[in-house]
Amino acid sequence: MHTNKLILNRYAKFNHNYLQSFLYMSKGMKGNVTVQKQLIFHALNFNRDLSCNKILTIEKRAFEPLPFLQFLNLRGNLIAEISYGTFVAWHGMQFLQKIVLSRNPLSAIADKAFLQLPTLKYLDLGATQVTEQIFHTLLIVSLHLETL
Repeated sequence: MHTNKLILNRYAKFNHNYLQSFLYMSKGMKGNVTVQKQLIFHALNFNRDLSCNKILTIEKRAFEPLPFLQFLNLRGNLIAEISYGTFVAWHGMQFLQKIVLSRNPLSAIADKAFLQLPTLKYLDLGATQVTEQIFHTLLIVSLHLETL
């Protein structure tokens, strides 16, 4: 299977796997795990379902290869922190409207983690360990949010 071909579809489902991290790997790396990760990122689609995996971390600029991403489902993973830069990309994530982070042990979110998402309207943080102070900060900083 060639990893440099684009997968053209509207929805890529990678849920209920054993993915442990979400990062962009270069095309030159070898091995099944790397190929699996490359396939996640070298897909041109609008929706990404990575729910019910074992993702612990999301690297900075991890979504850079997905300029048209509209919906991201990370429900039911092991993500404890969202840092600034996670949702930063050269293209500005102009289309991302919905992020689901529910059912993660999430307890820390950088104040500006979602600041540069101009179309983010829905953010699901249900069944997380996010504090009231973090919710308050998100409401102030994320001006376009309609549902939190």
